[in-house]
This record gives sequence, structure tokens and C-alpha cells, in this order.
Amino acid sequence: MTKYAQKEEIGIKWVYLESGHGKGVADAVGAALKRQFDEAISFDPDHAFDNAQDLMNAVQNNTDIKLYIYDKKDIQKLKDTIPALSTIKGTAKFHEVLAKKRWASLC
Repeated sequence: MTKYAQKEEIGIKWVYLESGHGKGVADAVGAALKRQFDEAISFDPDHAFDNAQDLMNAVQNNTDIKLYIYDKKDIQKLKDTIPALSTIKGTAKFHEVLAKKRWASLC
């Protein structure tokens, strides 16, 4: 994480949360978008959306959430920038990992 944070000149904070519990903002954004998609489909049940782009276009003007479509090449390009990861003994005891432009800290 530190190498990526330094390369991209960003800070990263990864908070470990217990499985099955809400994740805060990420869950709220996902739920809001799911409602928007459900409403778009319910509003015109006879309209068939051909792909994700069509569905995204149907809700884009009804939300302040920025929506993007990425294809497999975009995802692979990002994956190629992430180094191979290995298991670190004792990570089950971690609660939070911070990676900043200049240093990393384990809490």
C-alpha cells in the first residue's frame, strides 16, 4: 500500500471491519444507487436495458453520485500496477492500516 500511495502521491486508509457489519458511506452510496436503479426499472417495466451503460444513463440525472463505466482493460491496467501480495502473519490482529505519501503506519 505504501508503494502505491507514494507512486500516486495519495494517502490510503484501510479500516478492517467485522464481516457482516455495515461499512458506512460505501454501503449508503451502494444502497442509494440500488434504489435509483430499482426505480428506473419499476417506472418503465416494459423498457429493457441492453447493458449497464443504458441503466446508468437512466439514473445519471437523478443523482449527485458520479457514475463511471470501466471495461476489462481498465481493470486489468489497474491490477497490473498492484504488486503481488502475500500473507503477513498476525494481520488478524490489525484494526487499521495507513499508507501515506512518505510513511506507513500499522494501528
